Amino acid sequence: MIDSTLDAALRRGAFVVTPNKRLARDLADAYDAARLDEGCAAWPAARSMPWATFVGELVQRAHDAQLPLPAQRLDATQSLHLWRRIVAADAGRSPLVDIDAAAMLAADAWQQLHAYGTGAESWRGFAYAGPDVDAFTRWAESYAKELRRTDALDAARAADAIAALAPRLPAVQTLDVMLVGFLEPTPQQQRLVAALTAAGATCRRQEGGNDGIEASQARLATCETPRDELAQALDWARECVLAREDARVGIVVLDLAQRREAVRAACEDRLCAPLQWPGSEEAPRPYEISLGVALADVPLIASALTLIALGHRPLERARVVALVRSPYLPDSERDWMRRAALERSWLERGVRELGWPLLVQEIARVDQHLHARWQWATGELPRVSRLAPRAWVERWRGWLTDAGWCDGRALSSEEFQADGAWNELLGAFARLAAVAPSLSADEALATLERLAREQVFQPAGSAPIRVLGALEAAGLAFDALWVAGMAADAWPRPPDPHPMLPIAWQRERDVPRSSSASELRFARELTRSLAHAAPVVVFSFAAAADDHRRTPSPLVAGLPPWPGMPIRSSTAARMFESRPALDAIVDLTAPVLAPGERLPGGTGLIEAQSACGFRAVAVHRLGAQPWPPETLGLTPIERGNLVHATLDRFWRATQTHAALVAMDDDAVDHAIARAFDEARGVVQPARWATLPPAVAASEGECVARLVRKWLVDVERVRPPFTVVDTERRTTVDIAGHTLALRIDRVDRIDGQGLAVIDYKTGFAMPPPAWFESRPQALQLALYARAAAVGMPETDVKALVYAQLRRGDVKAVGLAADGAAWPGLSAPDAVRDAGLADWDEANERLQRQVETLVRAFAAGEASIAPRDAAKVCAVCGLQAVCRIASAADEATSTSAEAIDDD
Repeated sequence: MIDSTLDAALRRGAFVVTPNKRLARDLADAYDAARLDEGCAAWPAARSMPWATFVGELVQRAHDAQLPLPAQRLDATQSLHLWRRIVAADAGRSPLVDIDAAAMLAADAWQQLHAYGTGAESWRGFAYAGPDVDAFTRWAESYAKELRRTDALDAARAADAIAALAPRLPAVQTLDVMLVGFLEPTPQQQRLVAALTAAGATCRRQEGGNDGIEASQARLATCETPRDELAQALDWARECVLAREDARVGIVVLDLAQRREAVRAACEDRLCAPLQWPGSEEAPRPYEISLGVALADVPLIASALTLIALGHRPLERARVVALVRSPYLPDSERDWMRRAALERSWLERGVRELGWPLLVQEIARVDQHLHARWQWATGELPRVSRLAPRAWVERWRGWLTDAGWCDGRALSSEEFQADGAWNELLGAFARLAAVAPSLSADEALATLERLAREQVFQPAGSAPIRVLGALEAAGLAFDALWVAGMAADAWPRPPDPHPMLPIAWQRERDVPRSSSASELRFARELTRSLAHAAPVVVFSFAAAADDHRRTPSPLVAGLPPWPGMPIRSSTAARMFESRPALDAIVDLTAPVLAPGERLPGGTGLIEAQSACGFRAVAVHRLGAQPWPPETLGLTPIERGNLVHATLDRFWRATQTHAALVAMDDDAVDHAIARAFDEARGVVQPARWATLPPAVAASEGECVARLVRKWLVDVERVRPPFTVVDTERRTTVDIAGHTLALRIDRVDRIDGQGLAVIDYKTGFAMPPPAWFESRPQALQLALYARAAAVGMPETDVKALVYAQLRRGDVKAVGLAADGAAWPGLSAPDAVRDAGLADWDEANERLQRQVETLVRAFAAGEASIAPRDAAKVCAVCGLQAVCRIASAADEATSTSAEAIDDD
């Protein structure tokens, strides 16, 4: 409902001027709603606008009347670009960490200089007050000189320029102006209003808010923590809306800028529980949050910026991944999942950045239609030296059209507004020609991305619950208002004077944030305004935060306590009132394998079934795989494959223990180097190319050290042997099913029998773990079974894991006796196993393997990890089994724990 005085002013065509866009838009919406309630079919638009727009309107009138004003008008974007150019040019004199931030600070100082100064060039009179002020005075002089050179007028000086011309403005006597929501007008604003009034205009001031609301309606709520305070405010707001559907409820959060994402998550949790079900992602929310996000972070705009940037230069992988998943590419609803699968491939191959040609090549692997379209995209963006800003905009628009950006997509309301903001951004970029007639490709792209980061996007909406910052709420009217964060240590705010203006100058002119006195006065005025902003106002504070107790702000400490609000129904009941009816079905069994059916996967299937039945089914029947870890060098699996291949090539050439013993250390090193050179091919050349040369060299050195230590410290001291086979691929029949294997190595020990060896670059489980109720590391049992079938004339006498782990290279396993492999455990020495001899050990291992195969074939898929702390830590499939919430899942996997098999 609009205030009657404001409604009358807007009816007669007055300018209603506000300090910000939100209040101006709110007043215009309220005015339109009042006309609809009256049954009007058409009416003149409300002339409600923020101060900057009002001044711009007056400047345009002066230009139209050909009054003496500079020929050019600089908007905020053009001014900031000019500031950045000046700051960057001065960087050699005063090195800066962040030129963009310094330019924004300088632009803000320039604005305050004119808003709170006298209108003269007062920076010239600044005494030395530190390097920051000194730098600003240099930049301000250069900026003013550039304005004179280009005959330009910027927004900071516009109000004073109009004040000087007020008596000559056309029809100034008929000008009707009402200022709304200005708690503390700046001296510059007061000068312009006074000049307009002296020239005959009618100018009045009103704070805004509802009619007849008394401060005595305000109450004080005490909450335990900031999180509890926000939860209570949201629950209260929900109750207000449930009690009255057309209620306008406001929640002011004093530190909203720092807590915006946490506030948004709380709003989703407390206000939108029914909208969390699939299919409701685009549903309108009952709340809106001010202090919007940077335009560059809006998904629609982010995809456009990424496409344009790819036309200029390669980009980091994460940004390209977001693009290929984007719904703003052609046929995204149908094809986005196949495109998204590229990320896994890039992670596994170590691809860290992609340019446009490589991305087009990669897209061909998963989406021929998009590949065909992108092949015809121009790709000519950076091939010109310099272009005018408008010419760059035309090229970018053509590029996006060729790439299919938003082609065929029906935009939602928020996306439509984002598209409008994008067009405004491109228009602002084109207008940079006033201060930058031409830009190089790098300058153009950097400027576009910077503008997108600086521009805030806040979609318009009509949600009943509005979450705002304190300044945005000034002048707004609500049916109910909650103001959170009113603790003594937060309100009034501590002083924070501008670093580029002399503190003495700021305090003399009462610049905001410059002194404790000005902050107290402003806080008192804003608190009073908020207390009158609704019939029901609740101020609140958190009694505990950051491990210390807090008290309420003195400005609200005397208010009566808030008695609370009766809850209409339980929160828990309402949270799921829209939940669809669900049937609970417990199903822990996968489809049974047909008799004789080949088992999927290799030896990892046996280990997975023992570790967790669900993991075995998910990995080996459903094809689920954990997400590849991010690594600087080779992945643990790639490094394990290199070790396997290097030892394979070494023993193919060396063959016997005698040949190894005959080599001196240099010969061993040369043999290892030759073997590694031959083995490099197991890692694709494109993968090696992604590694920095120093990292690639260190990978080779690491593998060589591991292999050398194994050969010298373990293999040389063994009894004589001959390598019978390496990397042998075979199959074995178990419990009526066939399983494919790859046996790393089989040795014939002179006068003893066979030794089956499996290389491990991770931790090798010792024999006691092989015989537990849920056994681990049964690969060797499978290899022994296959060796017994393939070479029945010789018995297996040793089962050995070759642990090639950095800092811990050794043989781990079981041997029939010390002659087969000295140092390995004998069956009767295995702790808690109760084994009598080698035959019993081998027989029990085979029974365990058969039991696990039968369980897998029968579809046993219980989510029952053998040891959750260890098994789940390296599983990576918690998103599928949901054994733990996302917050509790392990987010990293130890490279040392990954089995190279």
